[in-house]
Amino acid sequence: MKIEMLVTIPHVGRLALPIPKCSDHGPGWPSFPLIAGLVVLFFCLGTAPWAEKPARAQELTPVHVGWEEALKPPYLMVDDQGRPHGVMVDMLEAILQKNQIQAIHHFFPWKRCLYGLQEKTLDIVPNSSFTDERTQFAWYTNSFYKTHLMLFYRNDLFPSPPRFHTPEDLKGYRLGGQLGFNYQEYKGIVDIETGSTSVEALFLKLHYGRVDLAISQREVVFWLAREGRLSLDGLGMVSDPVCPERDFHVLTVKNERGARLREILDRGLETLRADGTDHAIHKNYLGEAGLPYAAE
Repeated sequence: MKIEMLVTIPHVGRLALPIPKCSDHGPGWPSFPLIAGLVVLFFCLGTAPWAEKPARAQELTPVHVGWEEALKPPYLMVDDQGRPHGVMVDMLEAILQKNQIQAIHHFFPWKRCLYGLQEKTLDIVPNSSFTDERTQFAWYTNSFYKTHLMLFYRNDLFPSPPRFHTPEDLKGYRLGGQLGFNYQEYKGIVDIETGSTSVEALFLKLHYGRVDLAISQREVVFWLAREGRLSLDGLGMVSDPVCPERDFHVLTVKNERGARLREILDRGLETLRADGTDHAIHKNYLGEAGLPYAAE
């Protein structure tokens, strides 16, 4: 009597593998049908979608990447030819190039980047922090990097560094933030004035006394100060008690194509960290201490 084992393999189908009786070939002697069946099984497992091959990855090329036009050095900058570069750009390009995927870069206001994912005209939007709302139309990758949120203040207003231990300690102060930045952790706790369209504009408000405290990312602020695009003269900083660190991810469009891209990016990120590429990219822009060289 012929005995078969039915095996269901995703994206392959059901396979019937013959199982011989021990008496057919003697004790412990494998049959040719069994060996052939196992060969087919391992071949199918090796070509399953979770083992993404370059040929399959190339099916996704090109991908349309939406960058926020309000640049975020050292994570997103542009050169003299208008080409993007920076920590996030270099990490993304390293992964896509390894998978032979071409990237077409676009620069839009942040809300239009998100709209592009909703309308499925964009495949990828990097540099996104987490909000529940965005999970309705996008997949989140694992965190590519994190920044440190600080409260910058004027020394003439605070002769000694202020001590903010809880969000309630911020009440009574005028807080300034940046248009489009994610301040969901502050909701219902303190009000933040977010009319500034750039970090430079926010720091001008701080210098002119239009806000008491400016919430901003330490890495970005120190890079801009090194470039001479804002001044830290007469200013101090303390850690933000509400959200001292912020993780940033890549958003991919919420469909099958985006799910595959998210898988490629997450797997590629693991490789970058395992082989030291991630560390090298961060060191190139931020130095060993995690800050731009001028701030060390």
